[in-house]
Amino acid sequence: MKYDWFDISKENKFKWERICPPGEYRIVPASVLSSVLPEALISKYNSVFIAGPATLDGKVYYMANGNCVDTSKSAVLTLMVEDRTIYRSPQG
Repeated sequence: MKYDWFDISKENKFKWERICPPGEYRIVPASVLSSVLPEALISKYNSVFIAGPATLDGKVYYMANGNCVDTSKSAVLTLMVEDRTIYRSPQG
């Protein structure tokens, strides 16, 4: 898995906080992030999971995980909870 780190300006910090307040998480349409991430990146996703955990010294590390929907007939859907498969699509 690849991680990309971005330092954000004070102006962008306020934008991130409006999208997802520190200490909370959100699932938002990718378009909501157009003010803070490049269009080339967000155009790949349908929605984005964002978490903003705060540290004891007051820093916030935002994490964004993009989600895309594969609607092709060859797509396999598997839902897992606590490492146990609870649903697998008929194609899988």
